Amino acid sequence: EDHSPVPVSTKITNNAFAFLFDETRYELRGVKIGRVKSPGIACTLKGLVALK
Repeated sequence: EDHSPVPVSTKITNNAFAFLFDETRYELRGVKIGRVKSPGIACTLKGLVALK
């Protein structure tokens, strides 16, 4: 049996909302400028590379 204490509060990471989407697109007047698949993973990896 696990007798560890139950956490009282929860923290949301900086890019938690990016994981809610499977794709993000940037369009300007109907012309696709950029697209990112899996923005949560892409944002996390970009952050890890920037810290190194």
